[in-house]
Amino acid sequence: MSIKRLFLLCCLAPTLLFFTSCSTDSVDTEIDAIEESPTNLFRAEVDDTTFQADNINVNLEGSLINIVGTETETNRSVFLTFVLKDNVQALGDSERNPNGNIAGYLLNDSNIGYLTNVIDGILGEIKITNLDNENNTISGEFFFTAYNQEFTPVQLKNGVFENVPFER
Repeated sequence: MSIKRLFLLCCLAPTLLFFTSCSTDSVDTEIDAIEESPTNLFRAEVDDTTFQADNINVNLEGSLINIVGTETETNRSVFLTFVLKDNVQALGDSERNPNGNIAGYLLNDSNIGYLTNVIDGILGEIKITNLDNENNTISGEFFFTAYNQEFTPVQLKNGVFENVPFER
C-alpha cells in the first residue's frame, strides 16, 4: 500500500467514523452540529491564526470519544479521537499511546489533512479538565503537531473545548 493511500485512509477513517456510526439499535451517541454558544466552545491557535469552531460534533461509543470542531467560514476542521482512560491522553505513534489516539487538522476545501500518526513519537496531548456526567458536558485542553503526506507540519497550541454537550 502506498504512503499516499495509507495517509488518505488514516485521514478519512476517523471522519467517516463520525458520520457513519449512527445506529438506532445501539446505545452509542452522536450529537449533530451544536452551535457554539457562550457555554460551549472549541478553539485553538493554528500556526499564526486562530481557529474557532462554530459547529461542534461529539460522538461517544463506550470510552471512545470523537470531537470535531468545524469553522464553517473557512471550512477548516480539527478533530480529536481518543479513548478516555486517564485525564491526559497522549497523541502520536509511541508506546505512550497504545489506544491509537489521533488528532488532525483538515482543510476541507483543498482536501488536505494533517494527522498526528504520520511520524513516530509523541506529538501532543489531550487533557480532560472536566467530565460532567450530570450535565453531560466535557471540557479539556489540547495541543499537537500534525503532518500531511509530504511531512509538512502544522502546530496547534492552546487548544480548548469547554462545556461541549453530549448525550448518553
